[in-house]
Amino acid sequence: MYIWLIIPVTVFWCNVHGGYIYVFIILVAFAALHLLSSFWQKWWTALVFIAVALPFYILVLRKAGTIISILWLLYISYLTLLAFGVGPIVSFTKKNFVSIGLKGVGHTIAAGFVTFLAVIIFNPFHLTNLTHTFIISVSEHAKMWRTVNEWHPAFAWSNPVGTGFPFLVLFILSIGLVFLWFFSRFFMPKLLKAPKNELDTQKKLFEILSKIFGCAAAVLICWVTFISFSFIRPNAADLFICAVFAGILLLSIYKSVHFIYFALLLALVALWSANPDAGYTGRYIYPFCILPAYVIVHILASMLSKTVKIRPRNIIFVAATAIAALLLMMVLFNPFEFEMSAWNVKQYFALKRPWHPRYEANLSLRYTHLFTVLYIINIASVTIYLMLKPVRKLLGQSPNRTEEESRDDSHQLPKIDLALLAVVGLTIYMAYRSRRFIPIAAIAACPVVAMFIDQITRTISAARNFHRRNSLVVSPMPYNLQLFFSVAAVAAVVFFGTWWGLKFKRVYLDEWPADPKLNSVFIRMTASHAKPFYACKFIKDNRLEGKMFNYWTEGGFIAWGQEPAPDTGRTPLQLYMDGRAQAAYEPEVYQDWSNIMAGGPAVQIARIRRQKVDYAKVGRWVGDELKKRDVWAALMPLSDPKVYNGPFMKGIERNGDWQLAFVNNKQKLFVDRTTPQGKELLEGIFNGKTRYPDDFSRNLIIAHNMLFFGVGEDAKQRGLDFAIKAFEANPSQAPMREIIFASKFAELRPRINAFCKNYFDDFAKNKDLYAKQDGYLHRIWAVLIATDYLQKVARVEKNTELVQFYETRKQQYNKEQEPLRRAKRW
Repeated sequence: MYIWLIIPVTVFWCNVHGGYIYVFIILVAFAALHLLSSFWQKWWTALVFIAVALPFYILVLRKAGTIISILWLLYISYLTLLAFGVGPIVSFTKKNFVSIGLKGVGHTIAAGFVTFLAVIIFNPFHLTNLTHTFIISVSEHAKMWRTVNEWHPAFAWSNPVGTGFPFLVLFILSIGLVFLWFFSRFFMPKLLKAPKNELDTQKKLFEILSKIFGCAAAVLICWVTFISFSFIRPNAADLFICAVFAGILLLSIYKSVHFIYFALLLALVALWSANPDAGYTGRYIYPFCILPAYVIVHILASMLSKTVKIRPRNIIFVAATAIAALLLMMVLFNPFEFEMSAWNVKQYFALKRPWHPRYEANLSLRYTHLFTVLYIINIASVTIYLMLKPVRKLLGQSPNRTEEESRDDSHQLPKIDLALLAVVGLTIYMAYRSRRFIPIAAIAACPVVAMFIDQITRTISAARNFHRRNSLVVSPMPYNLQLFFSVAAVAAVVFFGTWWGLKFKRVYLDEWPADPKLNSVFIRMTASHAKPFYACKFIKDNRLEGKMFNYWTEGGFIAWGQEPAPDTGRTPLQLYMDGRAQAAYEPEVYQDWSNIMAGGPAVQIARIRRQKVDYAKVGRWVGDELKKRDVWAALMPLSDPKVYNGPFMKGIERNGDWQLAFVNNKQKLFVDRTTPQGKELLEGIFNGKTRYPDDFSRNLIIAHNMLFFGVGEDAKQRGLDFAIKAFEANPSQAPMREIIFASKFAELRPRINAFCKNYFDDFAKNKDLYAKQDGYLHRIWAVLIATDYLQKVARVEKNTELVQFYETRKQQYNKEQEPLRRAKRW
């Protein structure tokens, strides 16, 4: 009956976000698998299952034809197992699989049908998302629509939208755990009551499987750990080297500590085979990991096997190997480009990683103190290893209480939830193909990952007890271990809770450098400060009508910011494009929008011929195209360099028929002055009929028009006055650019020089005070513009000392702004 909860969940989903088509995709797979597992006809069910799975598998295989990756091959193998292995098994061993029965399938189908009707009725856009999914998935124009960044594959690292790094870790972990989980089921003894020779045979098989399982688990843990900390690339060569490293650690623990010397050889071979021009692709990391990896694996092995002993002297050989590997690496390859001898110890305390993996894209991870932390971990590892034996003796003297539990019931292999596995596999595949599904894949996969770990642990524990104590039960967790986990959990909750609480305060409650006014918690969480709030108020206050050209991702906000007609609901200033491009517009419209944004044939020809683009020609072409479509206004954002430095903006700014009617730090609104609406709006700037949302934008647009189009010295002086007034109202980059532009008039330069020098000095004097105010980044950007201008003046005056002084300040302010942009967001 819980399946009926899918209705309110999906209705809520469809009212706050798209992508709810996922619910119906998963419901079909869920119902189909449970339906097949509910039939009694064994052979017929198996054949039907294979018939259904085969086309899907062929489709996946075709999609993977150009991908050469061990991860993808593992995933294909998993799908093969699901389609051709588990499918027939479900018919012959039905009792081993979870099934909701025919009644449950009926409820699922009915709930899905009601959910479908509900999302049509209660969704404000009704069928929009469903048609949108059809268009971008299977329509004839699907390939074009899928060029949108959020639809790109999860591991397309050059994609500027979102990140696939966390999903990469989950992807590897999920695939590895599927195989380990499936493998662990072979640990269960087949015969609980059998002759001694058969039990001995089972025990030997258990020991062999345990060794294979232990090696595989160690390799998987190494892969996940090294990739989580950005140590290696997720390709076949690096994963193989990492696997060999794990094998060396196991040999040195289970056989002889002297096998650890092979880690030195492995570190050198890894560097020798790496590309030095690419920072050795991270393979310099192994000498720093030998000690902590050995200690961690040794401690875990000693807890699982009585034959593994902690011998304090072994750490000497391991530490010597790590030090020798590091020194030889520096002497032979010098991956960190030391300028002094490798024996100069001071250099090792200033190491910076020379390689950043591609999967860190969009995360801006610095790892500034990576090697300092690794040194600390190495020292801590030695200390822990040396203290482990006496601590264990001390703890061994106290009673090791355990939770009493019934030993009457033998451990049973948990039933396989085939539908759940298929749902998770399908969701991970969807996220692999399109990064917009990554959050859903995480929600679906993480509980299953935890379930796999729990079932693997219980199965192995019961199998060990059977072969050692002739009792097929799961061992209770020792009291000391329970206490350790409890303390560790409390410490983790307190630490991370405090950390994230302080981060929440810093990001959402403290001063916000990104905007002086738009800084509420909602604005910060949604990054809405870049949206055209003031431009929309300008449009609404002046009752602009007709057709406009806009950036497509801002279309929905611009429509929301207008006052629709009460009788029809139609927005007065019609959009050219909005975020529903794939569902609400014909492909020709999107292609036209893209061509206009790209600047047309003049840009294409110039790029083909590798010539300089004639932006005046581009501007004329853009103007003609907009006139053909009855467009008289164009609103563009200033937050994306690809837009404000793009062909459209550069072209329209050079077209005399198009002038600015509104500008602030976030948007520019151009209007066609040859149209009646544009002419009236531009004339209203000076006669007061055009209304502005605040004095800042009004003074800024007056300054712009007077400096660009004003005639005579008096007009230029007044233009500068208005630019300074705008700056005083909001010290930021837009008015500072207008002030610097005015320096092209020689009579204004002394005044501009003095203004920039005064602001430069004031910022330096009161920087700490400004840093505690909202909008601090705008002040930094303004002072950077002023500093650059003052440096040019000093260069003209041939004052080299002053030029260097301003260069130092520019570097200082540039260095300060980047952490602010990264740290003040979640």
